[in-house]
Amino acid sequence: WLIDRCDACASHVSWARDSYAHCPCGAPLDRMSSFEAPSALTAMSRALEQRALGRPSDEIPRLNDLTLHQCSRLIRWLGAYGARGLQRTPQKVKFSDAVETSWPITTMAAEMLVGWPQNFWRFLDGLHASRKDHDGGSLARTFGAVYRSLYAAFREPEFAWLRESFEDYVAEHWSGSMGRRNRRVYARAAQRMEWIPLGAASRQADMSVAALLRTARQGHLEVRSYETATGRRFSKVHRASLLKLIADGTSLGLPTLDFCNGSYPSELLRVQRVQRGTFDKD
Repeated sequence: WLIDRCDACASHVSWARDSYAHCPCGAPLDRMSSFEAPSALTAMSRALEQRALGRPSDEIPRLNDLTLHQCSRLIRWLGAYGARGLQRTPQKVKFSDAVETSWPITTMAAEMLVGWPQNFWRFLDGLHASRKDHDGGSLARTFGAVYRSLYAAFREPEFAWLRESFEDYVAEHWSGSMGRRNRRVYARAAQRMEWIPLGAASRQADMSVAALLRTARQGHLEVRSYETATGRRFSKVHRASLLKLIADGTSLGLPTLDFCNGSYPSELLRVQRVQRGTFDKD
């Protein structure tokens, strides 16, 4: 680490001092004790030096297509959210020139970038775990400003890898439901969601919403409903229970289901159009 505080006078060492080799009190900085920086942080420092010199970095190649300004934005974003969590304004950092303030932010960003994308996914795991009792299965509520700023502040094509890493995480690990309003990640995660929006399940199974809910009341389908803070009510269908329902239908000689391609023949589950009236009557 660079010397941040003078051992002689205990004052913060300012960048605006007259001599870079001495504290304003006259004490020589090269004789003061210093501490070794984390290896990930030194690797990131070397990568930034290469970018400043117009050279590619072998240690963090993700930075090679970014300008120094873009690198700075990315490091501040990753580090501030990673080290400070979902605070009201995590990007507003006071006294950022002090080592005790800046080192957790820069070190967190460096750890994520050196171990990309696994360490980024661990960070998302932490956000998910901290909000799982209050998110209602919502991406926006779970990941907060991280999710919103990802597609606003980092929408340049140079950050496509950043957005794709988030989408990969959602596709692999998201256990909540997702509606088509989440167009940013819906296409990539839709086939792997544990919970399917009720409307989507209705279209895919070619059954009315009323028929699905009636099947759920009969104990043949798992459906959950919840109300958002704004009073909107949503329902979602457990994908595994829907597959089981369809499998039970095919065992009776009905056509097979191509679930991955979203093909749900209307004959499935005895819901041929000639039978719809029977299913939908109360």
